[in-house]
Amino acid sequence: DATGKYNPNRKVVKGADINSNAQEEGIIALDIWVDASGKVVRTRLKATESTSGSDYLITLAKKAAASMKYDSKPGSGEEHVGYKRFHFKKV
Repeated sequence: DATGKYNPNRKVVKGADINSNAQEEGIIALDIWVDASGKVVRTRLKATESTSGSDYLITLAKKAAASMKYDSKPGSGEEHVGYKRFHFKKV
């Protein structure tokens, strides 16, 4: 499950592929930047919105963020689009 706060000027066109077989539980929040084509180009841990600092969960969250796609915005360059919380539960 993923929730967060978004830049209203950029829309998600493909949601995150989240690993549902996590071996740990927690919420990892990432600030997300995209390029003009809508590809995620950078993420940063947003510790204030996270419940875990697990490297394992952070890696899963970064993979999930990288699988996302935002709408294209030609000529915009790299842009911060907000943050997303990735919720992981043990199965």
